[in-house]
Amino acid sequence: MVKQSASLALVCFVFITTCMHSYAQRAIVHGNNIYFPVISDQIKISAGQYSFEPRTLPKKNSWQAKWIWLNKNLFAVYQKTRSAWINSTNNSEKPYRALFRQSFNIVGTNNPILLFIAADVRYKLYINGHLTEEGPVNTGSDYDDTNPANYHYFSSIDISKHVKRGINQIAIEVFSWALELSEHSSGLGKLICEIESNSKTIAVSNEDWKAIVDTSYNTSNGYLEYNASKEYADWKLGKFHQWPS
Repeated sequence: MVKQSASLALVCFVFITTCMHSYAQRAIVHGNNIYFPVISDQIKISAGQYSFEPRTLPKKNSWQAKWIWLNKNLFAVYQKTRSAWINSTNNSEKPYRALFRQSFNIVGTNNPILLFIAADVRYKLYINGHLTEEGPVNTGSDYDDTNPANYHYFSSIDISKHVKRGINQIAIEVFSWALELSEHSSGLGKLICEIESNSKTIAVSNEDWKAIVDTSYNTSNGYLEYNASKEYADWKLGKFHQWPS
């Protein structure tokens, strides 16, 4: 099951502000060690410079996309994830990234082009080489029993300004370790992604997507280290058709 997400802070506000009335109410909400004055009513939630109206989020009631991950036969030891605070028998012994690539065609439309995405543990999305989104939302250690939830949060993104007519490139890196990156993991890596416009599907994650493991990250004294010399060169825009599916 996938659930929709907005920005980190604002989703935290939604969880904490459990009672919304027709009149505006004020509260001091604690999130990520910062106290925010929050105003909420039936229409929107506001905090400082941020304002969120749930009714404006694109709806996603069904998916044609599939959950995908690294090929099990080729990358058997790179299937598990790790989150230090979650009870799980599926704990990766070392950090890694799964890199995903695909291309999609835009024929031309005046309607917004929407992308829906979720991943375990943490992703960065690139459209035509440009960083477009990071996620999923960090819910702020809401699960005190340390048991992972049986759902995932997904993001809805308008990527219209990042695409062009013709062939476009999508690249996604999914981090296997949580640490400070995310508070949610099922214990197994996964990615789901779907692009549509005017309710018509443009691209979906499936067995045709290419994926490869990246080991440029390591740990030292509990912190992540990055070795640029081990990263795949130009992986966001370069040739990828020889990558495994």
